Amino acid sequence: MPAWLHAQLATGGKTTRTTRISPTGHLYTTRATENEIPGLLPLLARLLASDPSVATASLCHPSVLHVSKLPREGGFCGYRNVQMLISYLRGARAPGWDALGGGGGGVGGGRGVEEERVPGVLELQEGIEAAWDRGLYVLGREQTGGIRGTRKYVGTPEVAALFAGLGVEFEVAGFHDDERGKREPRTAVGQLVEYVEGYFGRAAVEEADAKVRKTLMPPIYLQRPGHSLTVVGLEVRKDGSRNLLVFDPMYVVSKEMRRLKDGLVRRPQATAPLLKMYRRGVASLSRYRDFEIVELTAPAPPSPAWDDV
Repeated sequence: MPAWLHAQLATGGKTTRTTRISPTGHLYTTRATENEIPGLLPLLARLLASDPSVATASLCHPSVLHVSKLPREGGFCGYRNVQMLISYLRGARAPGWDALGGGGGGVGGGRGVEEERVPGVLELQEGIEAAWDRGLYVLGREQTGGIRGTRKYVGTPEVAALFAGLGVEFEVAGFHDDERGKREPRTAVGQLVEYVEGYFGRAAVEEADAKVRKTLMPPIYLQRPGHSLTVVGLEVRKDGSRNLLVFDPMYVVSKEMRRLKDGLVRRPQATAPLLKMYRRGVASLSRYRDFEIVELTAPAPPSPAWDDV
């Protein structure tokens, strides 16, 4: 790994602090990191609710950050998706979050992770290596030869090793095209979409008949050949088609989405262009014959999370 990249990863995204006045007249300070954007899920809920082409939609816990890659960093999508799942653990106070900081000692057994930030790529590398040292999911080490201080890709085995090392409950599942020649072969993407629909369908929500079901479910790590994504929801269109709703670390959040999120613009001129970046339909995913997911299985504690955003 080049020295400049190591330094960039050690520093993380540019951070700014802003002092604001609350509705009650109190001063408070917010901290923002350029590639870690909070508050997108409540905005997606608004956009989906106002889109006339959407019949129903379900969204995961609103605490999930959209984490994008930094300039020139290369193939670190796996790490960025792990950061999104960790942002859920931290924001929802889900089982396992205390292993990320405070008394838990931090990822990789080092210093605790600050309350306001997710662990960086180098910290995640240390966490994965520490899990391998304990004999957890060592296939990843055998396949990669080790990842500490490298630009090597990480995928499902490394994600599993990290969460196993942290004591976070999870399950891994795979979806594959059925063998050709079967009378009714099932595609990998069809199985995946059905699974995600059932996953959100079993969530308890206050307004079961609402157009947009706001759940407390964890996001899902999704690995497809050559890339990974974070699944944050699913929508059913009025024409019957279904789309996964994802946060893709390859893309930064658009300026218009940021302005809407921050209340600088009251309503968009059109919802479809804004939602396009977050939609992944069967047609676009059908080129892949294999998918893997990592699902966090311990439920978040009950909370009015959607009321607080």
